[in-house]
Amino acid sequence: MSKSVTVNQAKTHLPRLLVEAEAGAALVITRGGKPVARLIGFEDQPRRPGRLKGKVRIASDFDAPLPEAVARAFRGESDRGFCSKPTSFPGVCETIGGSDPARARPYPHHAAKSS
Repeated sequence: MSKSVTVNQAKTHLPRLLVEAEAGAALVITRGGKPVARLIGFEDQPRRPGRLKGKVRIASDFDAPLPEAVARAFRGESDRGFCSKPTSFPGVCETIGGSDPARARPYPHHAAKSS
């Protein structure tokens, strides 16, 4: 059976409880007498090549060329570039610094258009 400790005991004695978990003990942390978490030691397992065989599928067109509009956006050549939400401040994208103009930064494609 697992050793049970309260949240308060866990906070107070965490270093000691970690040593116990590393030694193989399974500890149950309770709040109000009800189990809420389990503290167990971490077992570092070596990588096993092929472990995901049959679980991962790579699409047949994985390395196909991007649609031209997407490719232009990656090159910074589109009207909006990578902006998903342009703001009312010229040359500022909300995705960079939020809607606060003091934190926002211009994207390079905006700087090219301002001249």
